[in-house]
Amino acid sequence: MDEWRGQAIYRSPDATGNWVRQEHFGGLILTAPESVDGRAVVGRHADVVPFADGTAGETSDGGTQRALLVYFTHPYWGGEDIDTMAPDPRTRLSHVRAAVLEVRGGSLVCTEH
Repeated sequence: MDEWRGQAIYRSPDATGNWVRQEHFGGLILTAPESVDGRAVVGRHADVVPFADGTAGETSDGGTQRALLVYFTHPYWGGEDIDTMAPDPRTRLSHVRAAVLEVRGGSLVCTEH
């Protein structure tokens, strides 16, 4: 789920209700996948692409549950309202990035670089 400081991670036993925020790393991923001028740039608007598995219920890599997380960043956008941004073309720049998601010790984590 998009947050102003990264992507929030929630879990549910049946994906229909009883959502609980993950405790690992404050329930966030993509909090600083890149930086510009010493300022952290967060990942935004992510989508998950599962890696191809063998048969239903099995994973192709011996049990590790993994997926590709595709997201983007705005490296020169400081979070201000679009109407108040400087007329610098860099403020419109987006980077499309990807990270590997996997379940480790019951927590969803990602390799951001």
